[in-house]
Amino acid sequence: MQLKKIRKWGQLLWCVCVALVLSGCAAGVRLHDAPKAELTAGIKGNYGKADVLGIIEVEKKNLESLLTEEIKTVRDNNQLQLDFALLIMTDSNEPMANTLINEAIQRIETLGYTDYKANGDSAIRHLRRSQIAYTGVQVRKREQIDRIRRILENGKVIPPDCEHYVKLPDDLKWPSDLTEEKLEIAKVNYTAYKNSCGKLKGEWESAFPSGKTGNAKTAWETAKTEVDKREKKIGELKKAVNKARVDYDAAQERVNEAEKSGKETKKALEDAAAIALKVVVTTKAALDKVDAGVLANEKITNITTLLTATAGGTIDPEDDDIKKAAVIARELPSLAGDMKDLIESAKTPSVGNLLIEMRHQILKLEYAKRLRTLAGERVDILKAKYDGFRAEGQRWLEFADAMCSFAVLSTPDGKWPGEACDTFTVNPASSVIECRINENPIPNCALGKPWNEN
Repeated sequence: MQLKKIRKWGQLLWCVCVALVLSGCAAGVRLHDAPKAELTAGIKGNYGKADVLGIIEVEKKNLESLLTEEIKTVRDNNQLQLDFALLIMTDSNEPMANTLINEAIQRIETLGYTDYKANGDSAIRHLRRSQIAYTGVQVRKREQIDRIRRILENGKVIPPDCEHYVKLPDDLKWPSDLTEEKLEIAKVNYTAYKNSCGKLKGEWESAFPSGKTGNAKTAWETAKTEVDKREKKIGELKKAVNKARVDYDAAQERVNEAEKSGKETKKALEDAAAIALKVVVTTKAALDKVDAGVLANEKITNITTLLTATAGGTIDPEDDDIKKAAVIARELPSLAGDMKDLIESAKTPSVGNLLIEMRHQILKLEYAKRLRTLAGERVDILKAKYDGFRAEGQRWLEFADAMCSFAVLSTPDGKWPGEACDTFTVNPASSVIECRINENPIPNCALGKPWNEN
């Protein structure tokens, strides 16, 4: 009899335990899974310990060191090739005139100084004219900057850009509040600005040849234009995003003020606020496509706000800064649930989720910065390439001048020819090499002899 009672009470206790477990599940209680909890904690711990940005910085420094060594090796190799070339040239049985024709003149033409075929100039003279015109362009640009400054100071307007292919208007629309003296000064400077622009056209066409130099200039200007357009687009989208936010904040404020109004009025205002919010999302998406770094930086700021507020263990969703940060962070898929609970139930978000998302946004910000830096560096590299071709042309011009001077000074009555070297020519077609300057033959031209004799 006693045994039966014990069994009965045991069965009853078992039923109560089962009922409690089932009701606990319904209430949201979960059975503890030790291996799973340890694995999750381990993953979070390892991610937190991983210095992702530090690793990237180390890799960056390693790549920079490798690049520095590679550049040094290339320069040393080029210097060695130059030494060998000079040694071979000075020990050669080849006439000096052949080097001038086959190396200097041919390279000058390859660099793009070939208009001499149309206007009768030599390639050397065309190169010289181009160098002079290039200097003139730089002087003209500085002059125009000064004129623009004076026009703006006195006339309160900025004249159109002085492009060599654009005809400027005869006069500008001046503000009505200018004094006669200021207006007169502005008009004088605008006339001088127009004249300078007109002169620039001919100098521009002479200064920039075709060939390798012209192609390098086109590549550099194209890349620079692309970067400038992108930066301008980013600026425009930033303004659009800011305006959309202001419009949304104003719409939301009207909704808050309509709490005591009728349902229909509040519903209309809420619909208007929802439309304004869509505009914010759309403009931000457009900005994110052009430069993800702008929004990543904003998201980092908002996550920092939420982390700071969460550090105390409680968080006030009615605080304006918290509310704005939560609305923006809600757009992130990884934080959407946490932000929904924060806004609707004042539930403190997960610190781990906030930290992980912050790391993600920091990486996006770094990536966007690198892309913008690389775009700028590409422009600088292409500019350096163009400048390099121009400098090479100058070196070949100096080489040709040296050959001309040597040929003239090697004659018994030779005097330094100076700028007359622009007219220096060599005729390799005859059995005896003929050199001329100002159409006058140079007797027994020294360039007909081999390098190792001279």
